[in-house]
Amino acid sequence: MQPLDTEYAGLAEEVKSLDWVQALDDGAVLAFAAGKLVPEHFREVQRRRREQVDKTKTAVKDRLMREIEFQWDRYHKLTEEVEAGKQPRIQPDNARREAERLTARLEARIAELDAQRELASITPRILSAALVIPHGRILEAAGQTSKVVDAAARARVEKIAMDAVIEAERALGHEIRDVSADNCGWDLTAQPPAREGVLPPSRHIEVKGRAAGQETITVTSNEIREGLNQGDKFFLAIVLVDGDRLDGPHYIRQPFDQEPGWAESSRNLRLKDLLARARPPGDWQ
Repeated sequence: MQPLDTEYAGLAEEVKSLDWVQALDDGAVLAFAAGKLVPEHFREVQRRRREQVDKTKTAVKDRLMREIEFQWDRYHKLTEEVEAGKQPRIQPDNARREAERLTARLEARIAELDAQRELASITPRILSAALVIPHGRILEAAGQTSKVVDAAARARVEKIAMDAVIEAERALGHEIRDVSADNCGWDLTAQPPAREGVLPPSRHIEVKGRAAGQETITVTSNEIREGLNQGDKFFLAIVLVDGDRLDGPHYIRQPFDQEPGWAESSRNLRLKDLLARARPPGDWQ
């Protein structure tokens, strides 16, 4: 985004006068955030927190249980030595007390981790607001209708691509959520069904539709960063559209290998190189 040129100040006023814009207030914005943005973010943070806590619990149990078993074994051996008339260097009660101390420590640590495992979502707050006018609306106001038509053609290709990916994911039994309007760095969140009572990680899919004859795709810095941060969860899905015919979707896992530069807003990638690494959606189970 960039600041609106002063010559289009009237357009900004026109947009602000629209009924749906006038109807926006803090309550409507907070309701949208609470109903759409917060739940997805909360589920993702909650999942990561639970995974981290569960790994910690496993490590704590493994370490302390070995020590507890060692102390109880030591206690029984020392007790046998005392009963046999020997005078061991360490009294059995010392080992018993240490085993009991470690048991209490384990119970307290597990209770502490269980408390950390659950999170509570807080009410979102509004920090700032902006009026964003689509570029096509500006071109239309400037009388550049041909570019508006091009924008409409691109929008059609993108919709076809999104529909194709959604259909492919649903065919795999995945639950789909469109997050393209949430600016989170990908377009679709696909949740596979539970397997043996365990819910697999969700798929975060960035969808790119390309018309026949195009040789590159453009990815934003935000999409690149999310792709790198999400690792195996992130997929780049490419759909090739030629009139009413389509080819794909083609999925690429871990499509990016380099962070964007600090001043880089987007990057072009060669389509043929991406397709060389692509596989069908069902191959990434």
